[in-house]
Amino acid sequence: MEEDKIGVIDISKEDMESDYERVRNGNKKYCDYWDSTSTIVQYIEKDGRIIHSHPSLLFLKKVSREKLPEKIREYASMVSDMVQGKCPLDFFISAYEKKIKE
Repeated sequence: MEEDKIGVIDISKEDMESDYERVRNGNKKYCDYWDSTSTIVQYIEKDGRIIHSHPSLLFLKKVSREKLPEKIREYASMVSDMVQGKCPLDFFISAYEKKIKE
């Protein structure tokens, strides 16, 4: 069995539905996923690096921030804020580089 990974969904439900509608209507817009069983997730690796993947929605589970390990909680919140556009990129990159060095 694969070990649980901490990740942040990197697209809103509204954006995903809008992209699906464009694809269904024949619009040739590129999207990084195209079916209704996967989404984009930014995963936090053990060393702090971030990789993205397209897991099936069936394999995801929601976990509250309070239940995350304390050593990753603040960083995971920052990743979440970054993908939602709530965190300035320069601030995030600085925190990212610091986490990688730890």
